[in-house]
Amino acid sequence: MTDASLVLLEKRDDGVAVVTLNRPDKLNALNAEVRQALMETFDALAEDEAVKVVVLHGAGDKAFVAGADITEFASRTPEEQRAVYRRRRIYETVAEFPKPVIAAVHGFCIGGGSELALACDIRVADTTARFSQAEVRIGLIPGGGGTQRLARLVGRGQAMLISCTGDFVEADEAHRIGLVDVLTEEGGHLSRALQLAGRMARWSVRRLRATAGRRAAARDGAVPHRIRQRRRSRGSPRLRGEAQARVQGALASVAPRGAAAPARPAARSALG
Repeated sequence: MTDASLVLLEKRDDGVAVVTLNRPDKLNALNAEVRQALMETFDALAEDEAVKVVVLHGAGDKAFVAGADITEFASRTPEEQRAVYRRRRIYETVAEFPKPVIAAVHGFCIGGGSELALACDIRVADTTARFSQAEVRIGLIPGGGGTQRLARLVGRGQAMLISCTGDFVEADEAHRIGLVDVLTEEGGHLSRALQLAGRMARWSVRRLRATAGRRAAARDGAVPHRIRQRRRSRGSPRLRGEAQARVQGALASVAPRGAAAPARPAARSALG
C-alpha cells in the first residue's frame, strides 16, 4: 500500500477530479512510491462513473514535477534498471486513460515531469512554467514519450532542439510552439484548467469516453511501440554506464567535502 499523502484526490460535484502530486519539498519529483500512488489513483478514477474529467497538478509554488528522483536511479544495477523499464508506467497509464486529462502546469516541468504533462490531453500553464527534457544532461534518452509525443506536438525539429540541448523552454515559447495549449497569468493555471474541465464535464461520461478513445489512437498511433524501443535503448549497458556515472557525479558535486553524497537534493530531481 502506498502513502496516500503523496497523491491527493478531490472529487468535485461537477464531475471533475483534481489529482495533486503532493511532494513540494522535493519539487514533486517522481519516485517509485509516487508513481505507484498515481497509477492506483488513475485506475480507480477510470472505473468511477461519477468522474468525467481529471485535472493533474503539483503542490507548492515551485514545480509541477521536477523530474525523477535520480537517487533511485543511481542506486540501481543495470539489471534492476532494465526491470524497471519493463514495468507498467505512469506515462502510459495517463496517456491511455479513458477520459480527458488536463495538466495544470506551473514552475519546473522537467524530464519525467515534462513527459507526464505530454501524456495528458491538454496542458494549461501559467507564465512561471519552464519545460525541459533534461535526460541528455546525464547521458539518457527520454523514454517516457519525451521524443515521440513531443515530436507530434511541436514538430520534429523543435523536439530535437528540446531533447538534444536539455535547455529550458519558457512558458511563452512553449505556448508559441504548441507544447502548451492554454497560457495564463501567474497563478492562474489551476483555475483555468478547472474551468475547462467543468465545460467538458457537462457531457455524458459515455460520450467523453468515446472521444477520449479516438483521440488516443489519433494522437499516439505507433508511439507506444517506439517508446518501448527507447526504453530498451535506455537499458543498454553502454548508455546505462554513462548515465550512472553522470548521476553519481551530480550527487557528489553537492555533497559536503569528505561526506557521502546526500540522500537526495531537491535541486537534483530535475531529470526523468
